[in-house]
Amino acid sequence: MRLDFLNKTRRKISKKFFVPLVVAGEKIIQQSDTEYLQISLTMVDDLEMASLHEKWRGKKGPTDVMAFSFLEGGHFKIFK
Repeated sequence: MRLDFLNKTRRKISKKFFVPLVVAGEKIIQQSDTEYLQISLTMVDDLEMASLHEKWRGKKGPTDVMAFSFLEGGHFKIFK
């Protein structure tokens, strides 16, 4: 499993933040025929999130989480 992280905010992120992501990734691998999983996570501020939200969803203002599939033809997902 590979976890890429990019912090584009001014906040420091604790290593404890990543524990649930690793646990969730391990569960996904166990439940599928996938041997390799990659999670790329980018933390952005409200201004950049609002820009992304408008670009990809056509909605104004920031949202909590946006997720994209790496698979070609993958579907855009948003969680709040």
